[in-house]
Amino acid sequence: MKTILKFIKPTATFLVISAWPAAGQTQNAETWSGPTFFTNGAKRAIAQQTVNNSGTVLWGDGEEIALKEGAVFNNLADGVFRVTNNGSMVYDASSAFNNFGLFEQMTGDGTTFMGNFTNHGKVNLQSGTLSFAYDYVQKDGITTLAGGELCAWPNKISILGGVLQGQGKIDAGNWNPGLLNCGTIIPTGLLKIHDASFAQSSAGAITISLGGTNAGRDYGQISITRSAALDGTLNITLANGFLPRLGEKFQVITYGSHKGSFAAINSPQLAAALALQPTYSAKNLTLTIVEARLSSSSKQTAARTDAKRDAKAERDKMLSYQP
Repeated sequence: MKTILKFIKPTATFLVISAWPAAGQTQNAETWSGPTFFTNGAKRAIAQQTVNNSGTVLWGDGEEIALKEGAVFNNLADGVFRVTNNGSMVYDASSAFNNFGLFEQMTGDGTTFMGNFTNHGKVNLQSGTLSFAYDYVQKDGITTLAGGELCAWPNKISILGGVLQGQGKIDAGNWNPGLLNCGTIIPTGLLKIHDASFAQSSAGAITISLGGTNAGRDYGQISITRSAALDGTLNITLANGFLPRLGEKFQVITYGSHKGSFAAINSPQLAAALALQPTYSAKNLTLTIVEARLSSSSKQTAARTDAKRDAKAERDKMLSYQP
């Protein structure tokens, strides 16, 4: 397959391509010229070609782009693909969209349909639903939910590396799991994994910052509708100068059912003699602030110290005795 279409950085937010195919046509020729703005509601197709974007794509208002017969769209590291309203990109299993730059959905409350999508850069969902006909895969980079919804139903979402962060709704299919985390998940509010199961591998991590006692507002919470298979690491940090007090509880994860547990839970520095105690119930994982318990070796050391102190006190008492 020959790469014959390249979007070049323009002086404005228009992108310079060569002769985008007319509405309803399929383009696989090698002659291109002239600027194009993706907002006219037309249907266009690319077949058997590779598109490399290093400019700015503004896409929406009912625009439909079809990739077929092995076509590939690469949003390069300095490229921007911005959905300004609701659009549709459809393609068969032989075609793909690879994001190395910035892909963001800015406005609109409808659904943007896409196919095979692999993220290596930044995906920012500020509005509406970004829905995929095939799997959503992140190998590195960052996916941020800031008011939008990420949907791969009835397929899978795989965070193989990088970060998934923010708050909002994730909708995956009835796979086991629907959402796989081998990277890092950072919920900044309520992150809801709707109608899907969740699994975290031994390489995966979840990081939750405690800034108060209200779930989903003062600290991040993950809500999983179906089952949760837990492994890897849970990192707990403190935010906004918050210092947990004895007896306070933090329901950090809810689930329909669960198996396994985190291999490690990293706790922040708490007040003296306090510790985090995890409790895995049938429906949630709750962290409770408890009095720190000494280990058996610490208890033995403390007992020896007490015995020495008592013996010294008794000796001093005998030495000070005067009949």
